[in-house]
Amino acid sequence: MKKLLKPPVIAPALSSVSALACEKPQVTGYTSVDCLKDGLAKVKQNGKFGFIDNKGKVVIPVQYDNAWVFENGKALVQLNGEEFYIDETGKRLN
Repeated sequence: MKKLLKPPVIAPALSSVSALACEKPQVTGYTSVDCLKDGLAKVKQNGKFGFIDNKGKVVIPVQYDNAWVFENGKALVQLNGEEFYIDETGKRLN
């Protein structure tokens, strides 16, 4: 009796790859552009960080010494040695 070879199950693997896909705005003029997260992408320019939307429009000006990506509507940033959270408009959160 011949055994039939079953094709490998790749659908779950493909779906997990798409979950890891990185969408970046197609822009120039930045040292680095991160993946969109919560609708915003962190950018670096002249050693400072800010955030742009999916069309490349500056939403939060490039002014921070360091910044982390947005998660649940807020991002941790560093300015003049002080760390604090901002919302998606750049407003400082308490």
